[in-house]
Amino acid sequence: MKRNGIYSYNLALLVSFMLLLTLAFDAHCRPFRLEKIPDKGENFDCNTCHINYGKEKNLFGKDYEAIAIPAGDIYTEELGKMDSDGDGFTNDEEFLAKTNPGDPESKPAKKDNQQTKQDNKTINNLQENKIEPKKENEPVTSEKKEVVLQTKIPELSKTTIPELESDDSTIDQQIISAQVHDLRKTANIKHYIYKIGRYVSLSGFFLIFIQYILSSKIRFIDRLFGLDKLFLVHRKIGIIGLVFVLTHPILLFIVFGMGGYSLLWKGIGALALIILIIIAGVAILYAKLNLKYETWKNIHRISYIILPIAFIHSIVLGSDLHKYLWLKTLWYILAGIYLIVMAYKIINWIKVRKHPFKIAGVVQETHDIWSLHFKGKNKNYKPGQFMIINLKRNGKVSESHPFTISSSPTNDMMSISVKSVGDFTSTIKDTKLSDIAYIDAPYGKFSFLNHDSDNLVFIAGGIGITPFISMLRYIYDKKIQRNITLLWANKSENDIAFKDELQKMESGIPKLKIVHVMSKQDDWQGEKGFVDADKIKRLVKDIDKSQFFICGPPIMMTLVKRDLIKLGVSKSKIHYERFALR
Repeated sequence: MKRNGIYSYNLALLVSFMLLLTLAFDAHCRPFRLEKIPDKGENFDCNTCHINYGKEKNLFGKDYEAIAIPAGDIYTEELGKMDSDGDGFTNDEEFLAKTNPGDPESKPAKKDNQQTKQDNKTINNLQENKIEPKKENEPVTSEKKEVVLQTKIPELSKTTIPELESDDSTIDQQIISAQVHDLRKTANIKHYIYKIGRYVSLSGFFLIFIQYILSSKIRFIDRLFGLDKLFLVHRKIGIIGLVFVLTHPILLFIVFGMGGYSLLWKGIGALALIILIIIAGVAILYAKLNLKYETWKNIHRISYIILPIAFIHSIVLGSDLHKYLWLKTLWYILAGIYLIVMAYKIINWIKVRKHPFKIAGVVQETHDIWSLHFKGKNKNYKPGQFMIINLKRNGKVSESHPFTISSSPTNDMMSISVKSVGDFTSTIKDTKLSDIAYIDAPYGKFSFLNHDSDNLVFIAGGIGITPFISMLRYIYDKKIQRNITLLWANKSENDIAFKDELQKMESGIPKLKIVHVMSKQDDWQGEKGFVDADKIKRLVKDIDKSQFFICGPPIMMTLVKRDLIKLGVSKSKIHYERFALR
């Protein structure tokens, strides 16, 4: 997939969305009224009332507007008995025959032949049941009417035949009324399925909208919750939203089959659904698919077109949006927020690109950890926060990647320390001083400065040391007096980065205690194994008065958090940050 610049990509999305919005305002059909007609729109679409899906109403549409809407938007008996298009058949007869009551060219078979055959069949049935045909001006008793109706429509039970209002009603009109009544009754189940289908679509749309807010990297939201936690919620809500959105077309297919709505607008909805399935599938299975981060990112970026398509689909076909003004207003507010989010992303992208950072140093810390030092416009960040970086090397800009800022805010330069474990991170060592970096920072709320406590416990696993080295550098430079315990788990002594600097800090910070834990070095003289409840209880003083900070592999953080809770530590005193934002 060829990657275009983010600026032009987002700008194109904004323009496309405005064009689609214009199409939505030009739509005149009200599909929710399909459920008002006898078969709930199962075999009919917007052309039942409109001419070529446009603003102009056909003959039936005009009658519906004049009779049904004043009656409470109800398909009345009066409207059913009318012949709106003047083709010789009542509207009830047309609906039963699945022909358009607003189009004189669309009509049932010729009435004379049909009536003759029906009359002959009725006479035969009357003779078989030994009931004499009705004579001229002879009243028809309820008993005779019931038998005649059942002989003409054997599948109708007595309970489905409406009470006959007068002796002057014709047998044919009574039969039609009975059939319409039966259609309305059997459509009830589909009506409720249709309602559920509408509700899950509204819920799914809202959840998909929330996805854009959670992943938008808006700073004031990040300061409230932390970007890593927002992305975790983003993944979970995304799955729920996907289930809701998938349920919507399935339920509507049960009700309408392939009919009911314009193929164009159904196709637009199907397009959004297909894109969503592809993106969700890649997001869920990216590890099994062994996709590169860049490939995953490019596919994920297509998601920005889903909401505009879904918005237009819902505005044109959404019956509830036309019924409830508050809901339609909410939908336009959501569309406005989406545009604001897109504008925010574009403006932020421009600001980041206007102030690139120079590469001031490339330093090897261990056999697989490298640090990059950047010089540029100062960023106001707290120790422990992270940046999102794009490296421009050999004229090519990389995809954005999140890395913890390992430097201290007291330093003029910013730094990241990266372990070589993936496609991008394995190339960090190849960065040259002539290269540049685009840095978007700061993000995250993983900092001891956000918590008032004299007792701090830092628990790190592997490269999870980076936020803590930033905090310790800050504490050292600012000469902050706290009781600090650092428990750092590694495989072997060769994996310890910043060894000399940490020894210097331990000497310069009176109340700093550093404990290394090795899991795969038998000759290590210190703590061995993993950081568990036993080690925490033995090595940490005043557990109940301490604030705990955890950073490392996901499984390690999960186990340590579990052990801390077992030791009686309140969840409000346990803070952690996850590496991956996908």
